[in-house]
Amino acid sequence: MSDPQFVSSPEPVATAAVPPLTYGPGVIPPRQDEYDSVPPLSQGQRVIDTFFAPSRTFADIRRNRSWWLPYILLVLCSLVFGAAVQKRVGPDTLAENAIRNNSSQAAKFENMPADQRVGAMKMTSTFMRVGLFSGPISFLIFPAFLALLIWVGCNFILGGSSTYPGMFAVAMYAALPALLFYAIIIATLFAGDPENFNINNMAGTNIGYYLPTGTGPFLKSLLSSIDVFSIWQAFLLGLGGAIVARVKRSSSLAMVFGVWLLFILVKAGIAAI
Repeated sequence: MSDPQFVSSPEPVATAAVPPLTYGPGVIPPRQDEYDSVPPLSQGQRVIDTFFAPSRTFADIRRNRSWWLPYILLVLCSLVFGAAVQKRVGPDTLAENAIRNNSSQAAKFENMPADQRVGAMKMTSTFMRVGLFSGPISFLIFPAFLALLIWVGCNFILGGSSTYPGMFAVAMYAALPALLFYAIIIATLFAGDPENFNINNMAGTNIGYYLPTGTGPFLKSLLSSIDVFSIWQAFLLGLGGAIVARVKRSSSLAMVFGVWLLFILVKAGIAAI
């Protein structure tokens, strides 16, 4: 019989490792939905699906928030557009057309002394020249601003769970219809009369494009802002915000289109003043 003091203690039993806590106390993990099962996409597939199956693109942004490819495409197209307008129309003609197509500016311009008209025309021409090649900056600033709006709206108003980088990617992909818009403008630019090219309303994708010159500034601005491509972009912003933030699609779309309508009304009011 062995001495009790020499009886060995039992070997410790191995237990399964406790998985790390992914979410903090009181934090509810985001609920799963059908978009979580979307297969991963390449960057090229994302761009194509933005036009034909945008839900797949925005679902993939949950996995990967990169936005470099749409940015490169948008910048390249904007630079081609700028070069085409400068070659076909020129900054001076752009400035003249911009003033002529704005009734209030045209009236002020006509009442200026001759030396002031020359100075105003030079300033407007310089502004046009710089603006034609501002794509590398503008395609960062505008998506950043739109991303901030939908991030705040979807997270803090609709109760979603998204990050600002994710919404920035949504805004960048939502801008991709501009590629088609640039193609239409360049085609019509070389097919039409450059003397009538209006930088403030470049293509007949809105009702305001077809209004006569004497139309009131409020109505002209309002109907010019209700453009096929701006509606398309607003839809993509609302859809992408809903998918990435995991909120109701109808609520996100209503919020985005409500803000868009308020913006164009304020813009038309400023034009009228």
